[in-house]
Amino acid sequence: MSGSLPTPAWAQATAAVRHVPDRRAGLRALARVEGRRLVRHPLFLLGAACSALILTVFADGSTFEYWNLLGAALLFAGLAPWTLLVAFLAAQRAHRDGARDLYRATPLPAQTRTAAALLSLLWAAAATAVLLAVAWLARIGLDGTIAIDGRAVRPGAFELAQGPLVVMAFGAFGVALARWLPFTVAGPLAMLAALPLSGLPWVVQRQIENPGDGLHGHAGWHLAFLAGVTLAAGAAALARDGRSRGAALLAALGLAGAVAGYVLGGPYAGGR
Repeated sequence: MSGSLPTPAWAQATAAVRHVPDRRAGLRALARVEGRRLVRHPLFLLGAACSALILTVFADGSTFEYWNLLGAALLFAGLAPWTLLVAFLAAQRAHRDGARDLYRATPLPAQTRTAAALLSLLWAAAATAVLLAVAWLARIGLDGTIAIDGRAVRPGAFELAQGPLVVMAFGAFGVALARWLPFTVAGPLAMLAALPLSGLPWVVQRQIENPGDGLHGHAGWHLAFLAGVTLAAGAAALARDGRSRGAALLAALGLAGAVAGYVLGGPYAGGR
């Protein structure tokens, strides 16, 4: 009798179990895809163009230029609220396309897809860092010193890190909103609501009485506040797909960082 015998059903099932895709590898691959899609999205590019325009208009050696280079140019009509909208649309894509049932048949669970949407914000942060670095080099040069009202100012690394973290925080809010309110209209409404809220003094620390003093020594705590807000929003997004110990720990760390950062580095912290 020639030819090979058919593989028994139990052997096929065993082989399939042995070749279940690694979720961590799937998470990394999906995050890369979502990250590239995010930074190439027309609305993200529009936000980057708006921030570049703000940086160009206020390149006049005033305090406004200093604030914009620290991240204020990303607010209002700048890159941060547009990132919120783009992240919302990306995380809400399955609901908008009516593909949630189809996604349930994939080997990656919903929480992994949400985590990939959150990790894709690292691409947005990198793009923001490039935008601010180009603006800084074009206006200030390699020495890192800017003349504000006739005084030499040299911001530190903590101060310059505000911009990418602000964009990530807005994007994380967009992902969380998409997971809990997957209605397309919720994204634009949230973006409009974020426009005035982005002007609050603790979003980007720029209420500087004396630019030579930088952020009065509170820049590190303010970064903790921004990172905590980002983690808390990410935990809220992950919690929508089911309770998990990791999401609970992430929420606890985020809330602790946000509270500590606000108390010790917020606009009303001691030493202001």
